[in-house]
Amino acid sequence: MKLLLHYCFFHDTDLIHILQPLTTLEHLDLRGEGDALTSNVFMRLTPVPILTSDTPYTCGTAMLCPKLSSLNIRVGNDELSRADERVEATFSLVEGLIGRGGSSVRIYSDAWAIVHKISM
Repeated sequence: MKLLLHYCFFHDTDLIHILQPLTTLEHLDLRGEGDALTSNVFMRLTPVPILTSDTPYTCGTAMLCPKLSSLNIRVGNDELSRADERVEATFSLVEGLIGRGGSSVRIYSDAWAIVHKISM
Protein backbone atom coordinates (compact mmCIF):
# COMPACT_ATOMS: atom_id res chain seq x y z
CA MET A 1 0.00 0.00 0.00
CA LYS A 2 1.25 3.49 -0.89
CA LEU A 3 0.25 6.94 0.32
CA LEU A 4 1.16 10.28 -1.22
CA LEU A 5 0.35 13.38 0.86
CA HIS A 6 1.67 16.58 -0.64
CA TYR A 7 1.06 20.12 0.58
CA CYS A 8 0.18 18.95 4.09
CA PHE A 9 -1.03 21.85 6.17
CA PHE A 10 -2.30 19.64 8.98
CA HIS A 11 -1.06 19.97 12.52
CA ASP A 12 1.12 17.03 13.57
CA THR A 13 -1.65 15.51 15.72
CA ASP A 14 -4.04 15.50 12.75
CA LEU A 15 -1.41 13.87 10.53
CA ILE A 16 -0.83 11.20 13.19
CA HIS A 17 -4.59 10.49 13.32
CA ILE A 18 -4.59 10.08 9.53
CA LEU A 19 -1.65 7.65 9.61
CA GLN A 20 -2.70 5.55 12.65
CA PRO A 21 -5.10 3.18 10.88
CA LEU A 22 -2.68 2.59 7.98
CA THR A 23 -0.91 -0.40 9.51
CA THR A 24 -0.15 -2.04 6.15
CA LEU A 25 1.35 1.08 4.57
CA GLU A 26 4.72 0.30 2.94
CA HIS A 27 5.47 3.46 0.94
CA LEU A 28 4.92 6.94 2.35
CA ASP A 29 5.58 10.19 0.52
CA LEU A 30 4.94 13.30 2.65
CA ARG A 31 5.51 16.89 1.67
CA GLY A 32 4.38 19.52 4.06
CA GLU A 33 5.02 22.43 6.31
CA GLY A 34 7.10 22.31 9.48
CA ASP A 35 3.93 22.42 11.61
CA ALA A 36 2.78 19.06 10.23
CA LEU A 37 6.14 17.29 10.04
CA THR A 38 7.40 17.76 13.58
CA SER A 39 9.82 15.64 15.58
CA ASN A 40 6.75 13.97 17.13
CA VAL A 41 5.73 12.58 13.71
CA PHE A 42 9.32 11.43 13.07
CA MET A 43 9.45 9.64 16.45
CA ARG A 44 6.09 7.95 15.82
CA LEU A 45 7.39 6.59 12.48
CA THR A 46 10.53 5.22 14.16
CA PRO A 47 10.61 1.50 15.08
CA VAL A 48 10.27 1.23 18.88
CA PRO A 49 13.50 -0.72 19.65
CA ILE A 50 15.57 2.10 18.08
CA LEU A 51 14.25 4.78 20.41
CA THR A 52 16.56 5.52 23.32
CA SER A 53 15.46 5.24 26.92
CA ASP A 54 15.38 9.03 27.31
CA THR A 55 12.98 9.44 24.36
CA PRO A 56 9.52 10.55 25.52
CA TYR A 57 7.61 7.57 24.11
CA THR A 58 4.88 5.70 25.97
CA CYS A 59 2.94 2.50 25.36
CA GLY A 60 -0.11 4.58 24.46
CA THR A 61 1.70 6.11 21.51
CA ALA A 62 2.05 3.18 19.14
CA MET A 63 4.37 3.30 16.19
CA LEU A 64 2.85 4.57 12.96
CA CYS A 65 3.05 2.50 9.77
CA PRO A 66 4.89 -0.55 11.19
CA LYS A 67 5.43 -2.10 7.73
CA LEU A 68 6.98 1.04 6.24
CA SER A 69 9.86 0.24 3.88
CA SER A 70 10.07 3.38 1.75
CA LEU A 71 9.87 6.93 3.08
CA ASN A 72 10.15 10.24 1.28
CA ILE A 73 9.69 13.40 3.36
CA ARG A 74 10.13 17.01 2.28
CA VAL A 75 9.69 19.70 4.94
CA GLY A 76 8.95 23.14 3.53
CA ASN A 77 8.99 26.53 5.26
CA ASP A 78 11.15 24.96 7.93
CA GLU A 79 12.26 27.17 10.80
CA LEU A 80 15.73 26.45 12.16
CA SER A 81 14.48 25.91 15.74
CA ARG A 82 11.95 23.27 14.58
CA ALA A 83 14.56 21.66 12.34
CA ASP A 84 16.95 21.42 15.30
CA GLU A 85 14.27 19.58 17.29
CA ARG A 86 13.84 17.13 14.42
CA VAL A 87 17.54 16.30 13.86
CA GLU A 88 17.87 13.68 16.62
CA ALA A 89 14.51 12.14 15.75
CA THR A 90 15.59 12.00 12.10
CA PHE A 91 18.72 9.99 12.88
CA SER A 92 16.68 7.51 14.93
CA LEU A 93 14.11 7.25 12.16
CA VAL A 94 16.71 6.61 9.46
CA GLU A 95 18.57 4.10 11.65
CA GLY A 96 15.34 2.27 12.46
CA LEU A 97 14.15 2.03 8.87
CA ILE A 98 17.55 0.89 7.60
CA GLY A 99 17.84 -1.64 10.45
CA ARG A 100 14.45 -3.04 9.55
CA GLY A 101 15.45 -3.42 5.90
CA GLY A 102 13.94 -0.23 4.50
CA SER A 103 14.69 0.11 0.80
CA SER A 104 14.49 3.87 0.46
CA VAL A 105 14.72 6.79 2.89
CA ARG A 106 14.80 10.40 1.70
CA ILE A 107 14.38 13.37 4.00
CA TYR A 108 14.69 16.94 2.74
CA SER A 109 14.37 20.16 4.68
CA ASP A 110 14.64 23.82 3.73
CA ALA A 111 16.69 24.40 6.89
CA TRP A 112 19.31 21.64 6.77
CA ALA A 113 21.09 19.22 4.50
CA ILE A 114 19.57 16.19 2.80
CA VAL A 115 19.44 12.74 4.37
CA HIS A 116 19.31 10.17 1.60
CA LYS A 117 19.67 6.37 1.50
CA ILE A 118 18.59 4.01 -1.25
CA SER A 119 19.33 0.29 -1.39
CA MET A 120 19.96 -1.27 -4.74
